[in-house]
Amino acid sequence: MIVAISGENKTGKSTFSLTFPRKLYHVELDIGGFKRAIDSPYGVKLFSGDIKAKKIVSASYPMPQQYTMDRIMGRITLGKLKVEQPKRLTGIKELWYKLLGDLVAILETKSYTTVVIDSFPQLWELCRLAFLQEKQEIQFIPNTQQLKPGEKLRESLQPEEYVEPNARMRSLLYAFRQQGINLVIVEYMDDKYEKKLVGDKVEELITGRKMAGWNTTNITKEVDLLLENTLVMSNHSRTESPHYTVRTTVKLSGIGLDLMGQSFSEPSYDDIMRAKEMLT
Repeated sequence: MIVAISGENKTGKSTFSLTFPRKLYHVELDIGGFKRAIDSPYGVKLFSGDIKAKKIVSASYPMPQQYTMDRIMGRITLGKLKVEQPKRLTGIKELWYKLLGDLVAILETKSYTTVVIDSFPQLWELCRLAFLQEKQEIQFIPNTQQLKPGEKLRESLQPEEYVEPNARMRSLLYAFRQQGINLVIVEYMDDKYEKKLVGDKVEELITGRKMAGWNTTNITKEVDLLLENTLVMSNHSRTESPHYTVRTTVKLSGIGLDLMGQSFSEPSYDDIMRAKEMLT
């Protein structure tokens, strides 16, 4: 089963993902997300025993330092390349294939019941930039740091070149489905832009929110469940501090249409499965 958990920042997406069946492998691309999930009071109660028993295993895949520094300095923005001075990408392709190798090993041995990708937009960024690095490497004279005569270092992929990164992402999802291993992808939200007529000019305006990273249409086609996390305020009064609980709503279901629109407070995988059984 392939499940996407979407929502704004700090809405319990990582925590929810860790409730899925054991043995669970957590791919940490959002560095620090795993620690936040397990250190919360809810996380300590649910996960500490399974972590000690190695029923939950997390592995970090941080982006290369140069890439991280470029983003801090504003040279690169997530989803787009913006380079002040042309820079050769290094280490990103190698990280992509390291992660891919680890996932293939899990697929071949079936050593885990569930794999969590946290987060999926960052996986897409890694996939896309790894392919760009491959394209850049072709521009250089072999075994040198010199560009081939007449070459200008590429800064982005052409629209038609996205076919290959898209195919790699789909193949990964298909492999998990084929092997019967649960794949949980953690999604965060980003601004949605649309072109609108403002006066006599067409401007691109923020019109709402959408899942970040890989094309939303691709995700909705591939997943069996699309879940959206939100925070709901409860027992708030003038004398009490506001208290928030996590609520998950089923936005898309391929495992039972009756699940559509169902909501769960402080959700877990077992809650979803119990509701499925009751409704079918």
